[in-house]
Amino acid sequence: MVLLEVKNLKTYFHTRSGSVKAVDNVSFKLGKGEVLGLAGESGCGKTTTCLSIMRMIDNPGEILEGEILYENAKDVMGKSDNAERTNNILDLTEVEMRKIRGNHIAMIFQGAMNAMNPVHRIGDQIMEVLSIHEPQVPKEEAWQRVIDILEVVGIDSSRARDYPHQLSGGQKQRALIAMALINNPDIVIADEPVTALDVIVQSQVLKATKELQKKYNLSMIMITHDLSVIAEVCETLAIMYAGKMVEYGKLRTVFKEPSHPYTQLLIDAFPSIVGPKKELKDIGGNIPDLRNPPPGCNFHPRCPNVMDICRTEEPPNFATKDGFVACWLYEGKMERT
Repeated sequence: MVLLEVKNLKTYFHTRSGSVKAVDNVSFKLGKGEVLGLAGESGCGKTTTCLSIMRMIDNPGEILEGEILYENAKDVMGKSDNAERTNNILDLTEVEMRKIRGNHIAMIFQGAMNAMNPVHRIGDQIMEVLSIHEPQVPKEEAWQRVIDILEVVGIDSSRARDYPHQLSGGQKQRALIAMALINNPDIVIADEPVTALDVIVQSQVLKATKELQKKYNLSMIMITHDLSVIAEVCETLAIMYAGKMVEYGKLRTVFKEPSHPYTQLLIDAFPSIVGPKKELKDIGGNIPDLRNPPPGCNFHPRCPNVMDICRTEEPPNFATKDGFVACWLYEGKMERT
């Protein structure tokens, strides 16, 4: 079952020097219980895509076009006889959207060190999320649910009365996971959840995340530029470059048979602990200025397989085994989607 579908999403940031095309015509699907990895270099639009899903784009940003179809959005739409009830999150009022955030769709924000209020206890901050969405729950019961969810993510219940500075980086990250799970959401978006942690703590947090996803049958979007995190947790992989989605498919397929030159270079730049040793390759150049992206394919200035058509025409999506790739190399070899 498709729980979330993003169609032709465009999110731009308007500045004095021009509009930054941060997310430009992005589409993908997320199934029930599926873990989708959203990968690419810093600045390619991963976080902006997910903030658009959460409707957390502030001025000067603007969601210009597209649809964000959430299967359960109708449940929170207004009951007015004149209101057209749809599944499109972009049609919700801000009041209705507040019922979605943290309750149906939760987000684990990047940087656990700075994501919690330093002057409030950990347990109180988690309980606040529960109380906002379920104010009818008695305080004693709400606190017990906080204790229970902390135990689930591997934090001793005695730490509920600690302040954020009293926790280690890994414990803070687990506390943020507990905050995201307290209302039993359908979807959890994790934005670089282990970036600031050492490798041992990273492994522990990823293992806990994987176990919780299976236990609660969560749908997840994992934002990262680290392919080892993708390989550990995800089933489906979407590759973004310069605001656009260039490849999408099942994890094993994309890893073993990468279609887009950018995906191939990302994998070649990543060291593997299995198989023969090989020299790592560097992706030359930089992401283009998204106020004035290059004509044609955004990747063509850095692409080792560039053709004349790449410099003038934007590639369509071509159907792969279980997804799509946006690259002119497959014109005449694959069907357009």
